[in-house]
Amino acid sequence: MIKYLCTVLLIVLSFTTKVYANPLVHTSLGDIQGVVENGVEVFKGIPYAKNPEGDLRFAPPQKAEAFKSTFKADKFCKIVPQYSFLTNFEQETGSFDNNYLCLNIYRKSNIAKNEKLPVYVWIYGGAFVSGDSSQPIYHGKSFAKNGVILVTLNYRLHALGFYSSKATLKEYKTTGNWGLLDQISALEWVHDHIREFGGDPNKVTIGGESAGAYSVSALLLSPKARGLFKRAIMQSGTILNYPFSSFTAKENQYTTYKNSFNVAKTFGADDSETGLNLLRQLDPMLLATQASFDYDFIKGKTYNYLKPNFDGVVLPHDPYKALASHKFPKVEVMIGYNTHEGINFVQDGIKEQDFIKALNNHFGQDKGQLLKELYPIDKEHDVLTCQVEFLGDIMFNLGTKIFLDKLSEKNKVYAYHFDFSTRNGVVPHISELPYTFNTLNEKSSDLQKDVADIVHKRFVNFIKTGDPNTDGKQKTLLRWPKYESKHKYVFKFDTFSTVESYQLYDRLDKLEQIIYQ
Repeated sequence: MIKYLCTVLLIVLSFTTKVYANPLVHTSLGDIQGVVENGVEVFKGIPYAKNPEGDLRFAPPQKAEAFKSTFKADKFCKIVPQYSFLTNFEQETGSFDNNYLCLNIYRKSNIAKNEKLPVYVWIYGGAFVSGDSSQPIYHGKSFAKNGVILVTLNYRLHALGFYSSKATLKEYKTTGNWGLLDQISALEWVHDHIREFGGDPNKVTIGGESAGAYSVSALLLSPKARGLFKRAIMQSGTILNYPFSSFTAKENQYTTYKNSFNVAKTFGADDSETGLNLLRQLDPMLLATQASFDYDFIKGKTYNYLKPNFDGVVLPHDPYKALASHKFPKVEVMIGYNTHEGINFVQDGIKEQDFIKALNNHFGQDKGQLLKELYPIDKEHDVLTCQVEFLGDIMFNLGTKIFLDKLSEKNKVYAYHFDFSTRNGVVPHISELPYTFNTLNEKSSDLQKDVADIVHKRFVNFIKTGDPNTDGKQKTLLRWPKYESKHKYVFKFDTFSTVESYQLYDRLDKLEQIIYQ
């Protein structure tokens, strides 16, 4: 009998411990129960909008309904159906019926009821054709342990997120920006509910890398996102990234509709309500495979690649002019770049005549001649070097320079240069991510871990205070100065971090004059 009672007691204690270990949050939508991972509390796969299928495909997101019972936030939702342009294989995706518009929340354990922690909302990159919020590199354990609530979110990609049509423009007064509207919807969810998780809705920082950084800059300029965040971080990208976006309103309107039409006609659809109904019935993987990143460097074109639409509602008709006229909110900003941004995008086997032809095809022969002089092939610069520099500049660096110049006129802005390499001196696009999140693998060297601690600490400081030099209690030894027109200081992350002048500025200033003359 005693043995039986002890067994029962052990079972009860085991059950009680399990229930106690799983954090439960009471929200206006219903109870949400998370899990504990790596010493922090995680709430996975929380829907912030309804399943975007049927009539909700190619339409603004609709808010998710309240839960009928406790929502078990113990696993990530399926990722957005996609066909990766980076790895060229199908990834695990949600079925036709599964909702992938969800978000994940990471917070420290045993959080106080009335605590108001700063919040970091992360938007993944992937050229708007791939990516998901559940990647291990985006795990929020380090942010959570350092007193920041991390929110990662999914948003619609490729044709699902950026298909433009006159039919949807007529019905919704916007088109081609479904993925951006998803991000805004997720920010609204955070604004309405993050307090219930111990976060402060008035201390929200938005951040992203590559297409995620483009998204952050788009949200800075979007009137629909006003009041939803206090700070912004842009890693390797802005809305002025070519060919992921457009430098001008004219080019944007031409390519967004033309490329969308190319995708639609593949399935025998036209720009009409009937055509939309046909596309809404297709398996989303079919749309994904027909709307990939198909950039041709030499021809300077994309064919089926879909990008956000400068519609004048979600986005300004001309973001460059909007920046120049200071049509953006007063927020604190951090922007940065990696040393070799363009190296991941080079086209093999390019010869000198191919490179010159590419410059002409991108922006015409007159500008092509000026570009040839700006990126000369000579004894110090071979074709590969020039291609890396040109692609890095038009895809990422030029927009970074323009945003730094314009935002710093009214806002407090900090610039960084990530130059730490473990690949024979090469610092490619996305290489900074495991350092900013402090999610290096166990095999990483002590030096890598030390650099990650420094980078991550600076990001945490900025999220907490708007100043990378302090978390509000302690100050760093090396001061990171603000970026200003008179003093273009950039903080360089490397084996030994330093403050430097903006090394790319003169070349980018000349490139801006060529592109926008």
